Amino acid sequence: MLSDRNILSLIKKKKISIIPFNENNLGCASIDLSLSDLFLKYTKRIDTQSNKFSFIKFKTKKLILKPGEFILGMTSEKVKLTSKYFGFIETRGNFSRAGISITCDDGHIDPGANGHITLEIQNKNTVDIILYAGDLICQLFFFLLSSSPKKLYSGKYSKQQEPREFLP
Repeated sequence: MLSDRNILSLIKKKKISIIPFNENNLGCASIDLSLSDLFLKYTKRIDTQSNKFSFIKFKTKKLILKPGEFILGMTSEKVKLTSKYFGFIETRGNFSRAGISITCDDGHIDPGANGHITLEIQNKNTVDIILYAGDLICQLFFFLLSSSPKKLYSGKYSKQQEPREFLP
């Protein structure tokens, strides 16, 4: 796992890219990322064997999440990893304490990733939670791989510019 010194050095050497980069968001072993104003909400049942489901995409600066509600959001920052690095995102502690989760166990950022990170946001509390675009909602950790992978990630969720829906 990389420390703040390693992360900053790799950003300066363009081995890791975070745009926009704010050095004030750098922690001792991670960097905080902010919530964008783009969201996606499912409006009907999802069938994992079909792409016959519906959703709405919308933009807002203020989002009210009801208890148990699930929505896709994304980071304001675009993240790019080269072949030697792997990332992992987690909800920042203060948001966890409010009952927010930003992943449904899909917190990995593969080598070769290049885009905004989709966040699987859920209110696990019993009360409404208001989120705002710009909230520093998650933190990204970086790991040095023991060797470069044979192939970089270039799957169906690569190069995201907006929250991406489930793709069977």
